[in-house]
Amino acid sequence: MNSLKLCYFLVAAASCGIVPSLGTAFEWPFLKACTPKDEMCQRKRVVEFFQTYSNGIPELDIPSLNPMYLGNINVKGQGNENLNLNINMRDVLLYNYTNIECLDVKGVTGDMTKPAHLTFKVRNPHLIVHTRCHLNGKLLIFNVEGEADLEVHMMNTTTVIDVDLEPYSEGDHSYFKATSFCAKQQTPSMKIFFKNSTLFNGDQMFADVFTDTINENWMLMRDEIQPYFEKANAKVSLVILNKILITIPSDQYFKDE
Repeated sequence: MNSLKLCYFLVAAASCGIVPSLGTAFEWPFLKACTPKDEMCQRKRVVEFFQTYSNGIPELDIPSLNPMYLGNINVKGQGNENLNLNINMRDVLLYNYTNIECLDVKGVTGDMTKPAHLTFKVRNPHLIVHTRCHLNGKLLIFNVEGEADLEVHMMNTTTVIDVDLEPYSEGDHSYFKATSFCAKQQTPSMKIFFKNSTLFNGDQMFADVFTDTINENWMLMRDEIQPYFEKANAKVSLVILNKILITIPSDQYFKDE
């Protein structure tokens, strides 16, 4: 059994838009899976999966993916001589996460009774992070402390997603549980905005100069905050993926080559 079929099945079932009721017998309609050699089909299925669950399914306690709620993120300054900012972000929202182009899909061959590993490579044209934050630290000559609405715009971000899956049985059905979710991003362009801020005692001129300086040195900022975004994304995505997987009995919908 090719574990890529797991990916194809999840997306095929989801794209039908038919949602089962948990705790009751149900049948997901089966759509023909892609073959391992049909790369165009594989990529299309991944895009459909992201789009299908974009708004979440409240009845199944599946949260929205757009926006995705990442909770609170605390970025600790690393002592860089040019940038050393502590940024405490509250109620972080990630927008446009499901607006993707799938570049690659890879899987590990095996049957449904064995663990599986899937790797996706996707590109997103414009991710936006929005949060209220408290800043404290230093950027070049600026000593900074205050509150602000923070928007981080990340353009043409490529993300490699690795998912490990373990099979298990419950009742008369078999399922997969995601045991790990890792997302590594490469962002070639970033723009940062501070709004409604108390930075520099509300002096807009200093706040504008600070923002311009941040954006002139955006790669420093990216290297500081991106690992925290990746970790938060992976943590939330793992929970959401498992909420989806418990609605899909895998044993009924796999076919050998």
